[in-house]
Amino acid sequence: MALNPANVAPISAYAGDTLTQTFRLTSDGAAIDLDAANWTDWRAQYRTSVFSPEALDFTVDATLASEGKITVELPASQTEELQGSGVYDLQASQGEVVRTWLKGTIEWTKGVTRG
Repeated sequence: MALNPANVAPISAYAGDTLTQTFRLTSDGAAIDLDAANWTDWRAQYRTSVFSPEALDFTVDATLASEGKITVELPASQTEELQGSGVYDLQASQGEVVRTWLKGTIEWTKGVTRG
């Protein structure tokens, strides 16, 4: 049975700032030990729409996967020109199985202080 990705509340972020977000993946309120379940090859991308051919790759940190925590990050150099809103998702592999765990939107606000 395929599981649909969880919908995450929209993230508000400043263009030109580093965006770091930690997600805690749970089942019935308890953290999922993603290491014990052998989920690997974590990936996340941002696009202005699901149909956009251009994507920004998040850096994904799974060092706390045993606690169900996955952190994604886009550096300031990648967010500087972003505006409006866009979409992202997070997926991993378990052997040959690929699962998209969550999806959401990011709303960008242009910062006042610029380099």
